Amino acid sequence: MQRRVTGTVRIKLHKGNMRVVGRKSPYSLYHKETVSFEDKTMDQREMVGMVKNHALQAAIYHQVCKK
Repeated sequence: MQRRVTGTVRIKLHKGNMRVVGRKSPYSLYHKETVSFEDKTMDQREMVGMVKNHALQAAIYHQVCKK
């Protein structure tokens, strides 16, 4: 699984503190189209519950692995 760990992380350093302010990866599981509530083609009732959310992430991961 570690072979897909790559990308860029932007951080801010201030007085000994560090904060992640951005991240980007070609293997990212985040897709704006999937998480947007503006998309009316997806039935939002299907997104209820932790199990269904996990299933969505697993499906996206499976798509990324095919690339």
